Amino acid sequence: MENNKSKFLGDAMYTFFEKYSEGCNVFFETGSQYGDSIERGVLLGNDKVISVELNSDRYRHCNERFAKEIQEGKVHLFSGDSVRLFDEMCSLLDPSDKCFFWLDAHGEGGGAPVLEELEILKKYNRKNDVIAIDDMTIYYRESIIQIEQSLKELNPDYNIHLDDIHSRGMPAIMVATKNVLV
Repeated sequence: MENNKSKFLGDAMYTFFEKYSEGCNVFFETGSQYGDSIERGVLLGNDKVISVELNSDRYRHCNERFAKEIQEGKVHLFSGDSVRLFDEMCSLLDPSDKCFFWLDAHGEGGGAPVLEELEILKKYNRKNDVIAIDDMTIYYRESIIQIEQSLKELNPDYNIHLDDIHSRGMPAIMVATKNVLV
């Protein structure tokens, strides 16, 4: 992978990650897909990028795409269900790490495990991380209040809002951070 940020100039997701992951040293993702978010996490200078992919073909693709970063210990990829692997992924986190959690796992044809992922995260007592949940308008319309409650259980000091990064009038991403949101 080339260390070339220019690939993402003007990219709404890169700008979003850059804005909300300020001060974070770990990028933690559920739902690797083809690895563009992994690459964004690397280019943003994170010490560790941790990601899981359910689809075995996409997991293999990411392994090939990030072979150098995996060998260097910068990228850690997991193959399988995010809920089953979440604890193992969290074992790579140090208590001092500030993590940007990008929760974007969903199986084709259904299954969006964000509530289960948040429930697992509660036992790690991580209070200074940033949590961003993608696809709110697609998978979570009926559970927005429940997700907000779960985030507040993680940290009552979280500021929570919906971000319309695509400027389509439909806030697609829920963000929880201790930072003041602008």
